[in-house]
Amino acid sequence: TYVAVKISVAETEYNGDTRELQTLKVLASHHPRPKHTVHMLDDFDLKGSNGSHKCLVYELLGPNVPDIIDANFSDGRLPGKLAKIIAKQCLIGLDSLHQRKIGHGGKSLSWKYFGQCSPGIDLHTRNLAFAMPYIDDLTEERFIEMLGKPEVGYVQKRDGKCLEAGVPEYVVKPASYENHSWNLAQDVKIIDFGESFLHTAPPKTLHTPLSLRAPEVIFQDHIDYRVDLWSMGCMVGEIILG
Repeated sequence: TYVAVKISVAETEYNGDTRELQTLKVLASHHPRPKHTVHMLDDFDLKGSNGSHKCLVYELLGPNVPDIIDANFSDGRLPGKLAKIIAKQCLIGLDSLHQRKIGHGGKSLSWKYFGQCSPGIDLHTRNLAFAMPYIDDLTEERFIEMLGKPEVGYVQKRDGKCLEAGVPEYVVKPASYENHSWNLAQDVKIIDFGESFLHTAPPKTLHTPLSLRAPEVIFQDHIDYRVDLWSMGCMVGEIILG
């Protein structure tokens, strides 16, 4: 089984768990699991020279919606039928969160779509990833052939001296889907719960770009999980209009 592992660097809350981990544990405790939201399979602690880090193990997902648009549609828009399907699946996913009074909250880093790096934006098309085709029967060789062999770059100091303790010896470039066709019949799932919150601990504010900011945030009103509805409206507009 192929999975994706994320190292969480968020501050711990909720009895030692990060907000993301706490949210995903709540979602995983429900059966059947919510539709159109990413599934966490496991979590573990990784201890090394830079301390201990919480690692979250997810199901493996494909590219996000903007990457699919860039690779396949020169006019910057999804075909109408596909846009409607994705919008519907987003709404189903958000409804499954809100039935459990969970707010997604945001967090998607994008220079391309906002012109600057914003550390806490709301639900957005970059937080929508296509599900992977069924790949559990693939050999490791065929899987690497499909995604491309990982590119490794070794870390060296400019002065040629030895690396300090805690500095990685090498870095691995993330796999890219740009050179591969994608099955657009796959479902989409809401990802990135790094800024999510339970109804028992809502945030005091959200750092959303002004053009997408919900009225509750602008007027410093009480924030709860329903603030996602404003973000969803903006996102559906983008999905339909481009």
